[in-house]
Amino acid sequence: MAKSPESHTLACLRRKLDQVAHDIAELKQDHASIDQRLTTDQRLLDITSEQVAALGHRFERMDQRLERIETRLGLIKA
Repeated sequence: MAKSPESHTLACLRRKLDQVAHDIAELKQDHASIDQRLTTDQRLLDITSEQVAALGHRFERMDQRLERIETRLGLIKA
């Protein structure tokens, strides 16, 4: 018994919809993975920025201490 054109069309549409649903699921999974990596990368960037800022403050304090020592020893003018 031959399939009617309508049932053949519905079967084709069903296959296409299944493929679209599969593609959407893959895209959602890829998006979640990318979002997770970006979040992790942003956290690492934030931590690194904080560490660089802390080092900058430490260098500034060391520079100020060195300047005070040099001034006390008379190596530079006050």
